[in-house]
Amino acid sequence: MGPSTIVGSAAFNLLVISGVSVLAVGDEPKKIADLGVFALTSVASLWAYIWMYLCLSIFSQGSVTMVEGWLTLAFFVILIVSAYGADRLNYHQQEKLKTIEEREEDEKK
Repeated sequence: MGPSTIVGSAAFNLLVISGVSVLAVGDEPKKIADLGVFALTSVASLWAYIWMYLCLSIFSQGSVTMVEGWLTLAFFVILIVSAYGADRLNYHQQEKLKTIEEREEDEKK
């Protein structure tokens, strides 16, 4: 029951929160501004399901070992650090693309 609850809850949260967010914006066209973080979290979501399958069906059938638990925690930390790095990279790329006028305007604020 535990793995099914986690998978169902995660899938529901991912789909419902994304759907409500898209609907809340209105009728204007929607665009993801930072594809790097989006792609990273999408791949991490897929890896999380694959990792859970490997842990529960292949490696230690029906249970989770301490090593698998620590690896899962490490994967989460790697995801957070990678997403932060991707976000900072996108910010610096956007700053490089700004014109001189936009930079002067930002400095006035």
